[in-house]
Amino acid sequence: QTRLEAGRTDMVTAFVIVGVVIVVLLAIALALYARFIARRLARLSRTFAGLASTDVPRLADGLTALASCDLTAEVVMDAEPVAIGGHDEVAQMAIEVNRMMSGLHGAGDSFNEARRSLAATIAEVKGAAAAVATASVEVNSAAAQTGSATSQIAQTIGHVALGAADQARSASQTSAAVVDLEAVIEQVRAGAAETVLKV
Repeated sequence: QTRLEAGRTDMVTAFVIVGVVIVVLLAIALALYARFIARRLARLSRTFAGLASTDVPRLADGLTALASCDLTAEVVMDAEPVAIGGHDEVAQMAIEVNRMMSGLHGAGDSFNEARRSLAATIAEVKGAAAAVATASVEVNSAAAQTGSATSQIAQTIGHVALGAADQARSASQTSAAVVDLEAVIEQVRAGAAETVLKV
């Protein structure tokens, strides 16, 4: 019976030792797994912090600058995608974070492209406005020159009209002188005829 009790005691001791070893091994495994999860979550946290402290404020600043008509602010995104493998919840979270980051970077690229396009359009409009202003000045100058030429033509026509009136007056006076001359000639002729008759 003593052997039986000793065997039981050895067996219990062995079970206790095995149990303690298993518990210690489980504790070590859980600690390593917890550390592994903590590192992966820390990488996700750094990525979130980078997005929140750098990329999102830069995009917001760019939009604010655009709203205040500043077309020089370019949005630069620095956050890098987080590389976490596996199929657990942390890996799924990393995939969603990367998808969100990709969308944010796409929004930044679209903003930069729209800003450049808008700046180019405004430059073209400014160029067209300058060309219209130059053309307007040239048209005003041509109109002034045309007005001056028209005034000169009107003056010339006035002078021609005055000259024509003077010539008409002269012609009228000449015609009156011819009539007077004819009357004098008639008188001379009549006087000569009388003289002939008297002789």
